[in-house]
Amino acid sequence: AYFQIELDQIGCEHNCSAMTDHSQDHKFVIGRNEAVYFYTPEGRAQCLIFEGEKFLLRWFRGYLITVTIGGRLGATRTSVGQLGGARESMTLSIYDIQNQFVAYQTTFPCRVVDVVSEWGSIYALLKDGRLMKFDEVDTKTKLETLFKKNLYPIAINLAKSQSYSDGLIDIFTQYGDHLYTKGDYDGAIEQYIMTIGKLEPSYVIRKFLDSQRIHNLTDYLKALHEKGVASADHTTLLLNCYTKLKDIAQLDKFVSEDQTQLTFDKETAIKVCRQANYNTHALALAKKYHQHDWYIRIQLEDLKDHKSALDYISKLPFAEARLSLLKYGKVLMNEVPDEATRLLNTLCTGWPSHTSLPPTVTVSEDPTLQCASPD
Repeated sequence: AYFQIELDQIGCEHNCSAMTDHSQDHKFVIGRNEAVYFYTPEGRAQCLIFEGEKFLLRWFRGYLITVTIGGRLGATRTSVGQLGGARESMTLSIYDIQNQFVAYQTTFPCRVVDVVSEWGSIYALLKDGRLMKFDEVDTKTKLETLFKKNLYPIAINLAKSQSYSDGLIDIFTQYGDHLYTKGDYDGAIEQYIMTIGKLEPSYVIRKFLDSQRIHNLTDYLKALHEKGVASADHTTLLLNCYTKLKDIAQLDKFVSEDQTQLTFDKETAIKVCRQANYNTHALALAKKYHQHDWYIRIQLEDLKDHKSALDYISKLPFAEARLSLLKYGKVLMNEVPDEATRLLNTLCTGWPSHTSLPPTVTVSEDPTLQCASPD
């Protein structure tokens, strides 16, 4: 048994309907003068504005083929009839529905009798007796055509739909160059970020070293770090950008980022913050990433907090505490002699075997200070 459901009431002319394939989920499509309408079993789906009086619709491998009455500027059945049969013309258009661009378009000076597809090609039979064949060009040729028209967003969508991964980086680069030339620096940096991991970062960085483009450069450098491909020089440049912008919030975020989420050269980051007089940020980085010597140096040389430095040394493993006192003992004895003396006494008589701070590096024996190891 069957029952009927009315999905719509607009209808279409004879030969102005077709069935799509899997690329459009096997929808039913009709063509009217104002637009093309797609239908599913539940009702009307998308609507695409393809103007012109439709004479014929066909579907082939993801392409919608339309034949409209008149030339590319459009006409009507009445105006064509008034011009006489010898002057009638029709326009055949092939639309890439998924990527939303006109793949091909041509006008014939006579009526198109029918359009069929077979053997991987499209054929148009004309009233004057000619049979025209249309073959699809390869992806590279399509992309080159789109490049010439500066249709980069369409080129990107096409490359993705065709699994043309090898050419995507080149498209992003060309699109970024195009936007940069037009002065759209925000748009350009978005495209360059898509090239990270493939395009040499210096190609992009050189373009944005101008101080007026520092915000764009910062965005690119942040992306390099987020994707784990930043070098020590990139870290230096990013932190310099933050300091020049006086962006304390971003510096705070940089310092607080978890190591598993952000890859960067820890010692370089500490040096840059310190040189820009962001000593608290440098100190936080040194403590977080167990750069013990840097932590002690900042406390002593920049913050002049000798007691905090001494307290930090007391929590280090024996070998590192020993080297720290060798390096900074004179300063500590001058500034906090009582506390330093007690710590030296502990170091030489009974340093705890378990300390709260892990070691930074493997420390070799130094004979200049002979103290009793806790072991």
